[in-house]
Amino acid sequence: VDYLEREKVTNAITQAKSISDCIIFLAHWGTLDNAVPNEYQNQWAQFLLQQGVTVLIGTHPQVLQPYHMLSDANGNEMLVYYSLGNLVSGAQSSPQLLGGLAKFTLEKTTSGETSTVKVTASALDPIVMHYSENMNICNVYPLAAYTDTLAQSHGVLALDYYSTMEVSSLQNLFNYIMNLPVTPSGGLN
Repeated sequence: VDYLEREKVTNAITQAKSISDCIIFLAHWGTLDNAVPNEYQNQWAQFLLQQGVTVLIGTHPQVLQPYHMLSDANGNEMLVYYSLGNLVSGAQSSPQLLGGLAKFTLEKTTSGETSTVKVTASALDPIVMHYSENMNICNVYPLAAYTDTLAQSHGVLALDYYSTMEVSSLQNLFNYIMNLPVTPSGGLN
């Protein structure tokens, strides 16, 4: 994992642009267990937008964070998934057991020698990491297919007496996180 250093990232993006139709950037960033993107993430998102990144996918906080399209006055657009949360884990809290699968469609348009790629559709499908009490059964379920019967057999209930596992609670948490406001930043300091 490379550190996010402005010059290094700029050079890598410039090099990638010379051989690619679009740039999808993966960032290891954010504050653990915090569903709100921090100022560091916001600054870097603005910087990567200015560099012409098409899609930015974040990891590290171990919980979901919102996603949205960013744009600037120069006509740049970038789809940002601030954090997809956990996919497969032995996490011991409900928020860390709720993750997301990023879905997006890219469309390439060519006119003469010039081509552009833009995001034409995007979504984030919620998922649940499920494991049994002794962890001998581990599965990732789409939240839409997860049931309260499964939730009541989740191993986290034996580990954390304060956790609740209900489909409606997980759906409410997902909706809450997706509706959190993200404050744009003016760019890197």
